[in-house]
Amino acid sequence: MKFVKSAAIAACGLAMFGLAGVFTGCSDSDSSSDAVAAGSSDVQSFDVASCNSDIDAGSVYALEQNKEGLVEYFKALSDGDLQGAQQKGASVKSSYGNILAGNPANCEAQVGYALASIANIVNNDGLKALIDTLRGNGTIETGDNYSLYKISSEQTAQVVVGSRALAKEASGKSVIVRVQDAIGENLLPVTDTAITYLTNVVRNGNVTILYNGGSRPVELDNGEFAPALGALYLMRALLVGVASVNVDITENGSFRWIETLDSMDISNYKTNPGVKKLLSLMDADNSFGTIKDNWAEAYGAIPNMLDSAITYVQLGLQYGINEAANGLATQMNDVYVVGNDEDADVSVSDLQMVIDSLNFFKKALHGDMEFKLGERSIVVNLGKFFKITNFKKYLPYYKIVDPADWYKDLPGSFWEEGLDGNSFGASELEFMAENNVASTSGPIDNRSAYIVDKKYYFDDEAADGLMVMVYGYLGSYTYADAAYDVVANGCDVTLSLMDYYVPSYYEMKDSLILKKYAYTISPEFCKVEDGVVKFLKTRGSTRPNMFYFTDAKGNKTASVIELDNFDSVEELKQVIIFPDVTFGGVFPKMTTDELWDWVGAFMEDDDYDDDDYYYDYYQSGYDESYGYDYDYDY
Repeated sequence: MKFVKSAAIAACGLAMFGLAGVFTGCSDSDSSSDAVAAGSSDVQSFDVASCNSDIDAGSVYALEQNKEGLVEYFKALSDGDLQGAQQKGASVKSSYGNILAGNPANCEAQVGYALASIANIVNNDGLKALIDTLRGNGTIETGDNYSLYKISSEQTAQVVVGSRALAKEASGKSVIVRVQDAIGENLLPVTDTAITYLTNVVRNGNVTILYNGGSRPVELDNGEFAPALGALYLMRALLVGVASVNVDITENGSFRWIETLDSMDISNYKTNPGVKKLLSLMDADNSFGTIKDNWAEAYGAIPNMLDSAITYVQLGLQYGINEAANGLATQMNDVYVVGNDEDADVSVSDLQMVIDSLNFFKKALHGDMEFKLGERSIVVNLGKFFKITNFKKYLPYYKIVDPADWYKDLPGSFWEEGLDGNSFGASELEFMAENNVASTSGPIDNRSAYIVDKKYYFDDEAADGLMVMVYGYLGSYTYADAAYDVVANGCDVTLSLMDYYVPSYYEMKDSLILKKYAYTISPEFCKVEDGVVKFLKTRGSTRPNMFYFTDAKGNKTASVIELDNFDSVEELKQVIIFPDVTFGGVFPKMTTDELWDWVGAFMEDDDYDDDDYYYDYYQSGYDESYGYDYDYDY
């Protein structure tokens, strides 16, 4: 089969191979020694311009056996047989390696070794331990053996956060760091090896390999090799992207701080480990969200990798177009047939349209490109995005508030006598009581407590004071509740069981108790002033003032909870100030006014009133497939 070069598409693509191409764009090197710029590689020395098919009969037989081995490997993987895939991957890679040792310039062996190298990733020593961990060596709440490949997303999160094996290994590294290390130490070198070999095959231009496709033989050529090479470059770009960013959110190698957020409330926020960790991640000096120094160069080269990926895909598509000129003569066993007649799977014009479309994205990787989004347009320079090494520096100016000051000087807050439902002290009491709900009938699930004004609960204006309602489930379905009178003496509060309260299920009476009946409201929410007890209350938000926005000089412009009172984008624009609205040149023509126009547009799209939703829902009627088609009049 003859390979007709397309100069317009292949000019850069054919000159780019290995990591020299990745980091420098086009390369005119004729040696494979520069192909892998980083990491270790097991590439045999060979002339990249050659492709020798003269091999002994034993190697020919081994090549045929390896083809079947690769098919068996991918079948085992698709069947979920990871152990079988590991065994077959190791065998096939070893066999291809032996062939290359004696025939380093044999292109069929190079293709096979490239595929086998990727396939054999599951046998990498550095990855096997991680894979074994993810396969599951412990249990989740059900007691069943777990595997992150087979359990639900909710269970996966539970295992990741709760498992000591996943959270931290003996070295003290979290699973996040282990994955990133595995990419740099294990995955990228293997990917680089595959890129080097497959690049030589694509550059040779006329390599064909026949596989047993079951019903008919299947021939692979540059129509498949070039896009596969493009996929490897895409894979490399993705791996570098994942490995480059500081995303380790563990504390001393553990995720367990996340669990503490479930118990965070107004009564313990100052000491909650989860709060402390979140604030540290938000700090401008924290490395979270930055690009690692030793990965900055590789991360910055991602546009070149993506360019290579697109170029090789285009090269493969162009190869198909060139073959179409010969009709079926050279396409009888191809994966897909290109042409303009009824025997074709895809037309020449369709492939050309894809090639032309991909040119748009290639240009966007290296310069300013205008994107249309509905009636609006925006100029984007994607290449500049990968020059950013600290994303936090482009956030609006802000300052984190010390937890000790979260409830000081809150907008709409005031001090007044009387503990009632509008006081922060009542909210604190609510959470403190909830944390002390227990059961006399075994384990309790989903406990909760609420402050209730008696006059509203009993619909009796004569009823005075507050009560604490506590709820819980004993087992899966057994519901229990109880009520306690609130008696305040200064800032000290005592809860006493209300005997006259009738629980929802009388047979569960006295099933819920409080482990603690006496509480003290925190000084932030209760104080004695000139002998008068006063409680901090609010007419606005009860959310804490965790941070506030500033101008470029650090002067406060608005607290985060003050934003609740802002009704327009114009007001927000005055208090939320970005240091660089172009975000490092990613949006080179962006202005402050245009940025907030975009924000306003998104806010309008998101501002969908519930009344409108229900109106639309009922007007449209129920789905007729369920036997209902009601038409509601409003």
